Amino acid sequence: MSIVEPMTTTSVLTQRAIAQGLKFENSGPVALIATTDSRMQQMLGKAIEDCGVTVEFAIGFTGVRDAFAEIAGRNVNVAACLCGFALADGSYRDVVKMLKRQTSEVPVIIVSTPAGSNEYDEYLSAMNAGAFDFLCYPYDRREVQRILRLAVSASRAVAPLQF
Repeated sequence: MSIVEPMTTTSVLTQRAIAQGLKFENSGPVALIATTDSRMQQMLGKAIEDCGVTVEFAIGFTGVRDAFAEIAGRNVNVAACLCGFALADGSYRDVVKMLKRQTSEVPVIIVSTPAGSNEYDEYLSAMNAGAFDFLCYPYDRREVQRILRLAVSASRAVAPLQF
């Protein structure tokens, strides 16, 4: 796994594909992580890769939207999107709404920040918005992996994204 510095233009998926001559073909599941904190990305990424899931990163809502648009109709199984409560240009609510609008069944797992104020209220808000689950900081590696395994199982029967 390589931690990628925040980017504002193309997604990490596009940049890796260009660099490696790939065509977004992936036989295993992919988890997309969108947070504004590189430490959170690193902690979550390590736990997720131990589950045999490829980790990709997006910056902000725009990065998530662009990543999903780029892989639409291609053979990439996005098993889950882990999303920070607040993004640089939006929030987890924007991600959940976008995926629901596109009839996607990609589970969105909300991750709290170290400075989370009232995690119970955040949890209720996220679940009411349609999130798959909610991870509270500090992240327990086993809990991240348990929730990701549930998300991967839930997303296996999902049809490809249509954008």
